[in-house]
Amino acid sequence: MKLLYFINLLLLLIASLFFADIYTAFEIRNAVLRYFVYSNFILSPILIIFNLLLLSNIRIKLISLIIPILSLVVCLNLGYMRIIFNSTNWKTQTIIYQNIEADNLTIEYQMQDIGAFGYNKRTVSVNNIIGLFAVIKPIDIDTISKTNWKLLNKHINEIELKGG
Repeated sequence: MKLLYFINLLLLLIASLFFADIYTAFEIRNAVLRYFVYSNFILSPILIIFNLLLLSNIRIKLISLIIPILSLVVCLNLGYMRIIFNSTNWKTQTIIYQNIEADNLTIEYQMQDIGAFGYNKRTVSVNNIIGLFAVIKPIDIDTISKTNWKLLNKHINEIELKGG
């Protein structure tokens, strides 16, 4: 029983990370962690069956069904394919600017591989949090104050494109 409670708490953490990644400026930067969160969120409706069969206390059973049912509704609403395609990470191609006062704050040009459809592209302000997470905000380079930013133009090429 304790294992089932632990799994339910883990699912609550996974659902929190998933919703934060999908609906807010918070982003999971680590590809392995992102894959773990997305795949387990998609599989979480299976937990409904285990909660119904294994939990005996009705009150705990109802409380533990909230997150799996919510995840099932979100998966059906968004669509499983959209969630799977959204699970790919944005990769930094170029760090354009770095903030003078905060080293973890950068302006980056990023790309996302969407398979046969090519690449999504964006220029964003990235506030890195311990390397695993970041707060991402779209930014227009023409409107920033150049006095607060140091020009880097550091080519990273995380997506490993050939050429230029």
